Amino acid sequence: MRHFLPILAAACMSLAAGQAGAADNYPSRPITVVVPYEPGGTADVLFRVIAPGLEKQLGQTVVVVNRGGASGLIGTEAVARAQPDGYTLVVATAGLPIAVSFNKNVRFDVKELEPIASYANTPYFLFVGSKPGVSTLKEFVALAKKNPGKVSYGSSGAGQSGHLAGAKFALATGTELLHVPYKGTGPAMTDLASGQIDSIFVGLPIAMPHLDAGRIKVLAVASPERVALRPDVPTVAESGYPGFEARAWYGLLAPKGTPEAVQKKLSDAVVKAMQDKEAIQRFSNLGAVPFVQGMDKFSAFFKEDVESVDKFIKSFPGGLK
Repeated sequence: MRHFLPILAAACMSLAAGQAGAADNYPSRPITVVVPYEPGGTADVLFRVIAPGLEKQLGQTVVVVNRGGASGLIGTEAVARAQPDGYTLVVATAGLPIAVSFNKNVRFDVKELEPIASYANTPYFLFVGSKPGVSTLKEFVALAKKNPGKVSYGSSGAGQSGHLAGAKFALATGTELLHVPYKGTGPAMTDLASGQIDSIFVGLPIAMPHLDAGRIKVLAVASPERVALRPDVPTVAESGYPGFEARAWYGLLAPKGTPEAVQKKLSDAVVKAMQDKEAIQRFSNLGAVPFVQGMDKFSAFFKEDVESVDKFIKSFPGGLK
């Protein structure tokens, strides 16, 4: 044992030196960031807002690659299997813990990914089309209670953030809503505007064109406070239903085993990029809010979110519908 201790100490020193060296030389080539959704979606648009800031902080090109499919699981799995060297990252959203818990055929574990940093969130708003004929949240809830299982809400797909938001809202208000899943938020918004479905929970960016054109109405925002871009919209709590909040968060993950020093360098770069006033203003114009957490805080947040989402989904007898 006495002979082993110096060897162990030397090995630890060598590992620490190796990690420090990796960070010193990192990055020496372009970094690929996979957005596991289609181009033009909120996750894609918001990351591209901070990509120039990351390039400035890291001194390297950031290459954005869209690899959508299976509620974000295809692109995320590809990164989980990638070389853990800090040159391949993935944009994670609030939809990841939901998709992992909801989908029984997931081929990777979220523990195979290292949380780097979060940078934004988009509070969810409740939008309605013309069909329900309501103007306030209380009127919407009253309509749903009068017609259990008939008032519908759309989502970008089963096991997505909007699906979970609707389920939580129904639970909080004592209503029974009909979930209508789509293959993406775009088709759901089109059907909301044309009266095919009654409502939807989404962030402001995707809804703005329909809202500005008067094709849909907004009833409330599911955040603790009103949003600066739409200060006229009351919160769900103000409307009489405290305790309900829904939002989509956005962050970066790396493959498990990425050197801690490299993770720290990436995390610091995200935090510094989010200090740029122009980026913050662009987020605000898109209805997004800065949600900046470095490596340690984001790791704790991510772990808690994965556990709480899984617990909520599994609380439904027969599964979330």
